Amino acid sequence: MNEAPLKRDVYRPTSRPVLKDPDDSLHLEWVMVPFDASPSPPGPERTPITVVSPAKWADVGNVYVVGSTVFAETAGFTGGLTDTTTYRWRTQTRAAADASWINGSWTNYTDHAEEVSFPLTAAGQVRFQCQARDTGVDPVEQINSFAGIKDVESPSTLVYSSPVVTGEPWVGETLRCSEPVVSGGVGPYQFDYFWVDETNAIVWEAPKMAPTTIVTTYDIGKMMKCLVQITDKGWDKGESITVESNSIGPIGQRTIGTLAVTVDGTANTEDDVVPTRNGLDHVILATTDGNATGLQYDFTLRSGQARLSITGNSCIVSIQGASPGSVAIDIRIQDFNTVEQQAGQRVSFYIGE
Repeated sequence: MNEAPLKRDVYRPTSRPVLKDPDDSLHLEWVMVPFDASPSPPGPERTPITVVSPAKWADVGNVYVVGSTVFAETAGFTGGLTDTTTYRWRTQTRAAADASWINGSWTNYTDHAEEVSFPLTAAGQVRFQCQARDTGVDPVEQINSFAGIKDVESPSTLVYSSPVVTGEPWVGETLRCSEPVVSGGVGPYQFDYFWVDETNAIVWEAPKMAPTTIVTTYDIGKMMKCLVQITDKGWDKGESITVESNSIGPIGQRTIGTLAVTVDGTANTEDDVVPTRNGLDHVILATTDGNATGLQYDFTLRSGQARLSITGNSCIVSIQGASPGSVAIDIRIQDFNTVEQQAGQRVSFYIGE
C-alpha cells in the first residue's frame, strides 16, 4: 500500500538574547520559524532599449522660417520594461550656433514612429528630440534620438499701405480711419489707432484711440489725422511700426444761423398775431440759413386749445378753442454741435367771433 508522502514545514533556527536572572548574564533561546522553500517565479525578461527608426524631419514640404509649421517623424524604439518605459518628444531651439539650447515641453507618444507638427516661433536653430526612458531599472535607462539641426530664418519685413481718413471736418461729425493693408512678417497683426493734430501729440483717452472718433470743440482749428501702430504679434521679435494717414481740416463748427418762420406761407415774427377761427388749420414752417446738419425741431402747444401734427420742420395746427380766445405755439430748434446750439420763436393765434 502506497501512502502519500508526508508534508512538513521547514524550520530554520533563529536566536535572540534574553536576560537571565539574577546575574543579568545572557543566554540564547532558540525559536523555530517556518521556511518557504518554494522558488520565486522568474521576473520578465528585459532587453536594452534600442532605436529601430531614428527621429527625422519630413522629407518634403518643410519651410524653416519663423511662422511656418513644420513636420517631423518620431523615433521608433524597442526594449525596456513595458510598464515602466515612456516615450516622448520635444523641440530644442537656440538663437545661434554658439548659443545654448532651450528645451521645449515634452509630449508623450507610443513606441512607434508617428508624424507630429509644430510652429517655428523664433529665428536661429531648431532640433527635434525623441527619448525612451525606463525607470524600472537602476540606474534609469534613457536613450535619445535626434533629427538634424535646422537653421530657422526670420520672416520678411512688413509691407503696408497708408491708412485713409474720411469724414467731414466739423464738430460733431464722425471721422473714420481705414485699416492698413499689411503683408510680410508672421501675423496676426495688431492695429492701434491714435487721433492727433499737427503736433502728433497722443491724447491717451478712449475716444481718441479707436478707428473712429467724433470731432469735438477741442479740435476746432486743427488739422486732424490718424496714426496707426502696426504690430506683428506672430512671434516675440515681430516688427512694430507706426504709419500716418492723410490730414483733414481745419476743423470748424457749424451754425444754425437765423431762424425764419412762416404761417400759411407768410413770414411770421414774435410780434405777429394770426387771426383764426375754431376748426381752421394752419401750417407752420421753420427754416434756418445756417449749415447745421443735425437740427432737431420741437413744436409745443404753449396755451389755448389746438391739435398739433408735426413732421420734421413743419407743423399743422388745428384750432379747437372757442372764441374769443388765443392759441400760442412755441418753436424750438437745437443742435448742440453748432455755435448757437439752439434758437426759438413763438407763434400766436387769435380766435375771433
